[in-house]
Amino acid sequence: MPQENVADPLALLRTLAHHRVTRIWLVPALLRELLDTIEADKTLQERLAALRFWVTSGEALPPHLAERFASLLPAAVLYNLYGTSETWDATWHDPQRDGQYPGRAPIGRPMDNIQAYVLDRWSNLAPAGTVGELFIGGSGLARGYLNRPDLTAEKFVPDHLSGRSGTRLYRTGDLARYLADGQIEYLGRSDRQLKLRGFRIEPAEIEMALTCHAGVLAAVVHPWTKTKEGETLLVAYIIPRNLEAQPASAELVQFLEKQLPSPMVPSYFIFLDQFPLTVSGKIDRLALPRPLRNAQRELTAPRNPLEARVVALYKDIFGQETIGIHDHFFRDLGGHSLLATRLASRIRTALDLEIPLQVLFEAPTPATLAQVIEHFELSAKSAG
Repeated sequence: MPQENVADPLALLRTLAHHRVTRIWLVPALLRELLDTIEADKTLQERLAALRFWVTSGEALPPHLAERFASLLPAAVLYNLYGTSETWDATWHDPQRDGQYPGRAPIGRPMDNIQAYVLDRWSNLAPAGTVGELFIGGSGLARGYLNRPDLTAEKFVPDHLSGRSGTRLYRTGDLARYLADGQIEYLGRSDRQLKLRGFRIEPAEIEMALTCHAGVLAAVVHPWTKTKEGETLLVAYIIPRNLEAQPASAELVQFLEKQLPSPMVPSYFIFLDQFPLTVSGKIDRLALPRPLRNAQRELTAPRNPLEARVVALYKDIFGQETIGIHDHFFRDLGGHSLLATRLASRIRTALDLEIPLQVLFEAPTPATLAQVIEHFELSAKSAG
């Protein structure tokens, strides 16, 4: 599959339809983009008739996304898989066999030749409904970490449940619990590691990179979930070295992009004079302010019909009404590359205009994007 097709939801769906692809494996973030595109173009449902086997993996599946899939593609089935690099795939949820679960998206039961246990702090099987750590064993289990015997010994532990000598279990560090029917429900990480758009991310690595910037004294990176979309965003909280001359968010984005993969670059940068602390003196991450649009920022209304249409597209993408023509897609609104792809798709549908994805990075405000769109429209008329 050409990379440009993967980055463009409409192009990807057209390719799948053209080749009558029957099975697809993708992360929930990409699934959301494809469902948005299918919803905008109902003809795609019929054209994707052959594609009935969908698998989502790589990060937690939001329940509302599974419900939306069932509504838009009733003839297809969405399987939710769980796995790690150390075990590959371990469990799967089959909605046809195990039924739908309102309010949750379980990771299901172990695959054949795989053992999956939810254990309590004493390494006993946790009762149904009780939170424990997920352990994986069986076929496909890695031998360990290359040249890391200490980490191997910590994470790959003897399997005391199988009754077979020499077998091991992998400590995933993921929290889970058994449901009443034996299904396993994923609840998040026991440490600070998280998965975002299919990538395993260590917030501490981002914090270390930020403190290498000359204008940053200290940094904390914390994930927040948007309630409406169920999407997780990385937020960087920064204590600047000089409150009167703090670095701009765009400057920090460019600084981090030279060191880290794009999924590890935070969507929001919030500057504080100090971090909130617990009674024991540790950083109270849950007391950090949620990322909200800066109420002090001047909201500039559209000045012409084209700017009004672009602002309307921004509002649709971000699910909020308070957006002005000078609001920055990334710095002010917390956008990222997948949302930029979604915006390009919306422009194509609403304005019947193909805008290269790179343009959205070069013209990140409704005002500048409207100017670019006007230029493209004039060029198209001239060519016609």
